[in-house]
Order: sequence, then structure tokens, then C-alpha cells
Amino acid sequence: MSQATTIPVDSSGSSETPKPARIHLDFLDGIRGLAALVVVFSHVFVLTLRHNTVDPQSFLGRVPTVLFTVGHASVAFFIVLSGYCLMLPVSRSGGVLSGGLLGFLKRRSRRILPPYFAALVFSVLLLQFLPTIRLYLPEYYPVLDWKIIVSHALLIHNVLENHVYKINGAHWSVATEWQIYFVFALMLLPVYRRFGIAASVVLAGIIGVAPHFLFRGRVDAACFQYVSLFGFGMLAAEIGHGRLAAKYLSKAPFGRALIAAAILSVINVALRGPERNAIVSDAITGFLATALIAYCTSCLQAGTKSRIVAFLSSPVPMALGAFSYSLYLVHDPLLYACVAFTLKMGLSAGTQVLALCACVPLLVLVAYGFHLIFEKPFMTSARSTPKTHGNSQA
Repeated sequence: MSQATTIPVDSSGSSETPKPARIHLDFLDGIRGLAALVVVFSHVFVLTLRHNTVDPQSFLGRVPTVLFTVGHASVAFFIVLSGYCLMLPVSRSGGVLSGGLLGFLKRRSRRILPPYFAALVFSVLLLQFLPTIRLYLPEYYPVLDWKIIVSHALLIHNVLENHVYKINGAHWSVATEWQIYFVFALMLLPVYRRFGIAASVVLAGIIGVAPHFLFRGRVDAACFQYVSLFGFGMLAAEIGHGRLAAKYLSKAPFGRALIAAAILSVINVALRGPERNAIVSDAITGFLATALIAYCTSCLQAGTKSRIVAFLSSPVPMALGAFSYSLYLVHDPLLYACVAFTLKMGLSAGTQVLALCACVPLLVLVAYGFHLIFEKPFMTSARSTPKTHGNSQA
């Protein structure tokens, strides 16, 4: 079982302040772990069917769009969780950002960047020294183009059309979340302190949709609407543990909101086509993630038994959540190798899917090994800060 996500109640950082109490939120790790696994399986199907001739009107032909939507929704969940976890200690402390801007960026850098750079090097080496991938999946090349590598190293490849999916198709979202951290610290928090959470969430919404209109869709691959979802996470933290907790936590019908959000999400998945605007789709996912977090929090605060909370807090989802960032970082290049191998063997699309599904446990084991070497040493103890991390691409 993984360690529970633990969040400090007081983030003032003063050495004179008594050691603060902590909040143990097991369900967060469960959500994170399940979301990561959904992303992996969605990529199994999407990568396979993308490289096979399948009738777009057939059942298999419709699968990629549905799975893309589900996988992308899992990425959106990561962003909402990130907003929740980073905002929660701020909500508990009355608006204080522990260590100020530099301290915040230092903690985020230590948590995000070392595993990311290790995964970037791993991806380059894997693509460079496995010619089968170059032959069957040429869209991820040229790997050794210095401009592409530099853009990935600077975490700006998400806004460059010819760079965004090179090397490792999942890494665009790390860049997006990294950029959101600056928006959070420099814009959303000051507005929150001055005008409250409602103004901060509105600002997040404006910032999230503005690039789509200002750049006429040219940077849509970066999914800057995730800033809006980050704002949803901030709102969930404020409802659960901040100024709004006393007013709404025990009174709001979060169970019914969760059901409504789930129904909307199912409709969204069923109706969404390849060209459907992701801003609307992600807003629905943000509503679902916020309702789920608020529901779980209200159950824990009230001591109410919930099968959903019990399942999310069970050993397997929590164990996956402990290294979900590593699973996200390395699963794509490993899948490239598996897909290229099955294409070389000439397997049918259905057989390839089955073969790749059988490889998922091995991918999980490799990701866990990567976590132990390149992620865990840089993780701040769960007893001092929440475990928030980058997301995965779908």
C-alpha cells in the first residue's frame, strides 16, 4: 500500500509555529492511480488502431475517439487534483504560500523536473537505439534535432506545433502544468487573497480560454483550458477546507452533483467527435472531478461510509497512485516499442490490442523501477507536503 496523500494544515513555514496537524486523504492517491491506468490502456488502443487500416464507421473505428476522450479526461483529472492539492494548504493557512514564490517554485522543481529529465533522456535513448520504432513509428522523429530537444528541456514544446508530440507524446502536459504553476503563484493567488476564491476561479477561466481565441487555435495542443480546471481544483480545496467549508461542506448535495456530473460525462464521451471543442469537454470533466473530490471530502468529514471512498482508498488504486507520475512519464516510449514490434510481426489490430494489454503489467513494473530510482529520491516526505505531480497525455 502506498503512503496516503498528506497535506499540512498550516503552511506558514515559521520555525516557531507548533508542528501542524495533517490531513490524510487516501482517496486522492486512488483517483490518481486509476487515472494513470486509464491513460495507459487508452494509449494501447489509440496507438494500435492509429497504425492499422480500420473502417472508421466500424466498432473498432469508433474506439479511438471514445478512448481519446476518456484518456484525455483522465489527464484533466490530474490537473484538478493538482489545483486541489496545491491550494489546500493555502486555504488552511488563510492565503499564505509557504516559502513565498521562490520556495514554491523550488519545491515544484524538485518534485517535477528530475524525473521528467530522466524520462526525456530515457525516451531519446530508446527511440534512437531501437530502429524498429524509427521504421514503424516515424512520426516521433527526428529525435536528435537539437531544437526539439531544447524545447523539451525548456518545457515550451507544448506551444510549438512541430515539437509538441515528438520524442514522448505524453510530455506536452508536463509543460502545460509547469506553466500553470506560474499562473497560480503570480496571478491566481494574489487575486484570491484580495477578492476571494470566486474571482480567482473566474480569472482562471478567462486565462484558460483566452489563448484559443487570441492565437486562433494554433496553440490548442497545449490545452491551456487546463488553467480553468486548475481553478476548479482550487475551488474544491476551498469548499473542503477553506473559507467556504463551514458554509457548504455539510450542506451541499455533493452526491447528487456527482451523479449529474457523471451523466454529463457519459453523454460527452458518447457524443464527442474528433473535431469537438475540447474546452467544453474539459469543463464537464472539471465539474466531475470537482464533484468527486468534494463528495469524498464531505464523506470523510462527516464520517459517512461510502463505497466510492472505500474503493478509491483501497490498496491497489493507492499503490498505483504512489508512482503514477513515473508511469505517465515512461509509458509512451515503452508502448512505442511494443506497437512497433507487433506491427513488424504483422498482427491484426485486434491481436495487437490483446498483445499490448498483456504487456501493461510489464510497463507498470518498469515504471515502478523508474520511480524508485528517479522519482522517489526527490519526493518530499508525505508528512510535510502533498504529492502532486504532472499528468499524462491522451
